[in-house]
Amino acid sequence: MKLVRLRLRLIEEILDDKALNVKVILLVRDPRGLMQSRRHRHFCELSPDCWEPPLVCADLLSDYLAARHIMQKYPDRLMVIRFEDLTLKPNITTDQILKFLKLDARQAFDKFLKKHTTVEVAGVHSTFKVSRNIPFKWKHVLDFGYVNNLQMSCREAMRLWGYKMAHNETHMMSNEFHPIEDYTI
Repeated sequence: MKLVRLRLRLIEEILDDKALNVKVILLVRDPRGLMQSRRHRHFCELSPDCWEPPLVCADLLSDYLAARHIMQKYPDRLMVIRFEDLTLKPNITTDQILKFLKLDARQAFDKFLKKHTTVEVAGVHSTFKVSRNIPFKWKHVLDFGYVNNLQMSCREAMRLWGYKMAHNETHMMSNEFHPIEDYTI
């Protein structure tokens, strides 16, 4: 089941129910890429927690703190993945997901990944995208003034999730600026 924008702190009760035997994968994204993507989603206009930087950043921080708590309580029931890691290293990340879920479906995933991550098919909701082009698209689409304001709102959440700050427009657009680094929960 895929749930979008469900806060992680709300799933602990579900994890407490041993009969359900639920495993959760939290997908986190750099707030700059997230906001760049949400600009194309009409459903977002109606919900301030979807587009107001302080609210988006509070959610990222809340999810980090909840992930730390839940991983201590249920170390084998929660997996956290950054969107950027999934798109830049789809095979490695998929292996980690399959191992976490205890699934032996590598061949099916290999076929799907090859088909869906190497060709662009039009449409915001298309699953056919050149995945390595997606995570840092924001660097060339968003105005630095907007990015800087977003970064100031998200400073703590970005630090915890391993997202580096862009210092100015030149730095942001530079091919040498790699906005992710290692992080721990």
